[in-house]
Amino acid sequence: MIGNGIFYLYGGFDVKIFKIYSIESGWFEISLRSSEDTVYISDSNVTGGSAPALLIDAVSDLMEDNISEKWIAWDCETDQVIMRISKEGVMMTIRMYTADIPEKYSEEDLPSLAGNCFFEVQSLAWALSVSVLDEFGLYGEGRGKEIYESGWMGFPDSRLKRLEKILFPKKNRIKERNDLL
Repeated sequence: MIGNGIFYLYGGFDVKIFKIYSIESGWFEISLRSSEDTVYISDSNVTGGSAPALLIDAVSDLMEDNISEKWIAWDCETDQVIMRISKEGVMMTIRMYTADIPEKYSEEDLPSLAGNCFFEVQSLAWALSVSVLDEFGLYGEGRGKEIYESGWMGFPDSRLKRLEKILFPKKNRIKERNDLL
């Protein structure tokens, strides 16, 4: 079982990590790690806070081959970052860009608003998707859900269940894993 956002890649790739780093006081922070670097990015609920839910939707859409890429704005009030998630074959790539995002924008505007790429990580698409599922799943019930909802906003149950059905059509991975904890 792959857990806590850690997954291993074969064929010359190194260990990569996706992790929900912190959820508190209206801030949602994740970390992404490649063999060379770790990056932390935040989203603030003051600015709408949709990035975490959009991340789950993007991974789901990519795994269903509905899209080949998705752009997501992460707005931590003082700094803004644009995340590009793309899938080609069995590989998924996440790139992080500097950005100066206006108050009003659409998702279609994000590629043109992306500045310099400051971080990139590539992974097996399925492994990255499972790590997203597992990390969010830690907050899906009990004390984890209390932490999520008191520190952020409503838990994205239906979004996470959709991703779980795509990856594990005949199982309830989140419940099985949480029962082990």
